[in-house]
Amino acid sequence: MFGRTNVSKKIVAVAHVESAGVGVAIIAISAKGPAMVLEYERVTLPEGNRDTNAIATGVVTSLADAWKNALTRFVTGPHKGTQISDAYAVIDAPWTHSQTTHASSIFEKETRIAAVMIKDAAQQALTTGTEIDMSNLIESTVVRVELNGYPTGSPIGKMAHQLSVAALMSDCDTTIKKGLTETFANLFPGAALTLRSKSRALVSAMNMIPCLGKDYVILTVTTEASNVLVIRDGLTVQSVQISEGIHSIIKRISDKSVPEEALSLLRMIERNECNGEACEAITDLMARAEIDLARVYGDTFAKIASLARLPADLILITQSDLVPWLAAFFTRIDFTQFTLTTQPFSVHVLGRKELVSQVNADTAVVPDIELMIAGALVNSEEQS
Repeated sequence: MFGRTNVSKKIVAVAHVESAGVGVAIIAISAKGPAMVLEYERVTLPEGNRDTNAIATGVVTSLADAWKNALTRFVTGPHKGTQISDAYAVIDAPWTHSQTTHASSIFEKETRIAAVMIKDAAQQALTTGTEIDMSNLIESTVVRVELNGYPTGSPIGKMAHQLSVAALMSDCDTTIKKGLTETFANLFPGAALTLRSKSRALVSAMNMIPCLGKDYVILTVTTEASNVLVIRDGLTVQSVQISEGIHSIIKRISDKSVPEEALSLLRMIERNECNGEACEAITDLMARAEIDLARVYGDTFAKIASLARLPADLILITQSDLVPWLAAFFTRIDFTQFTLTTQPFSVHVLGRKELVSQVNADTAVVPDIELMIAGALVNSEEQS
């Protein structure tokens, strides 16, 4: 779509597809260091009761609209004439499902590990994916290799009597997959499209949180839903979606005011600058909302904990205006009956500052956290 120019950076188109909308970004990737977001756009479907197929169709339409807006600015800006060489789409629940599968080989004696052995074990692991629609598979990758029970990043050539492989598989909703493929092919005919799951992007992003162990819960509150991802020993073991998202949470505290006013008051409360009747009213609404949110999230935590108690580290990812309140909520509310330590959650917030080693932005371009996570994954993969 774009002519070549003398730029040393690779320009990549990135999309994040969530429950009821899309975000797109154009990022520049260097040989090393963080990627730079050059342009971005987020389009969210209007609220309303729609069936799954109608929402999926709306998401695909939103993707085309988002790219139209972003590209209009991009081609007339300082990067005019730059070629977009590759494209990625990071797909969120409910449009994708991920599963980690395992396979092991035991040898009669210590054996030197060869690449073909790992490949065979990985193929065996892929056959055990019972939760994945193999006809709509978008990724299958080895996420861990263990020799004699110990993980290793360089297994080839080492001696072992046991080889174990963990593989991550993800599928994608048919309408979303077809819409993504066609939209990117029309807009970027010369760019290869790579589809990735949000689960993969999140686990990759966790490497940027200091002092985080191998067991934790990732809670992502998106526009229309909350997604709970349980990580044990560094691998995804459970994924659950809750029908409580940013829109519904803001609606709980808006009462008769418009959402923008409620968010403005939240920001003032965070800065200790909120006084008067409006502030008292929203504080009261927040307290009432917490009762309902404790029940909604508690019910899901209880179901997960019925199989195995939750790790105590909780990674919170959501719109920046909601972060202070929700971080305090998950720290304060008594979910101790669901945690492995029987202690309150230790809440860690994943924000832009945690991702700056992988992705950054010009001061005039401030993308949301979801696009930053997607950009971080793309930068990591492109540089690896």
